[in-house]
Amino acid sequence: MPNSGSGSDSGSILYLFVYIKKKPKLLFLKLPVQGFWYQPAPQIRRNMTNDIHIETTMFQQGDDPAQPPRPVRAIIRDVSHFLLGRVEGSHDITIHVLFLHLDADQDGFISLTDHDYTRWFDKIFHPIIYCHYTAHYTQHLPASFRQAFFDSKAHQVKGRQIDTASYQSQLALGYHLQPQHLGQVWNNVIETSRTRADLADFREPQLFVSAKD
Repeated sequence: MPNSGSGSDSGSILYLFVYIKKKPKLLFLKLPVQGFWYQPAPQIRRNMTNDIHIETTMFQQGDDPAQPPRPVRAIIRDVSHFLLGRVEGSHDITIHVLFLHLDADQDGFISLTDHDYTRWFDKIFHPIIYCHYTAHYTQHLPASFRQAFFDSKAHQVKGRQIDTASYQSQLALGYHLQPQHLGQVWNNVIETSRTRADLADFREPQLFVSAKD
């Protein structure tokens, strides 16, 4: 599974999944980046839906809750995930986060719930970002998933007196993160999800990096 192996000095991405003539090819390379645009209010339409025949191991709870979840092989689009963001200067390169221990619908994954997003951003990702970036930098970032979600929806009702069900567009918010801290940020994400019992279903997250030629 493609993952991030970067250090704290450059925030480089080491594995790149590329489409070449519509066929997937896994390349091993070091790609220096100028930063990362992350999306604090992910959109369902940005989840993986194409037929990528790459599998990973996820864990599913059986009918007996007394038994531990069993490992199963699954195509990555069926694993709980969301689009974390894009590489600065190369927006065709996308980065999804896969959660192997988070329950996914056995009929096929569609999206994380707002509750899942709130736990991930408010208890894991944003606190770590605030630890590594200065207040001058973080003052421009949303304080929570809820704030980011409402900000992404605010533009759809601007100038409208009534918000109807037929008008459900969502703005893709993006915020730049400087590259020098990205490696340590991800290390802290792994450590936090591993050590906190209330966030155990987010443990062992994987990064899936892809691009289209």
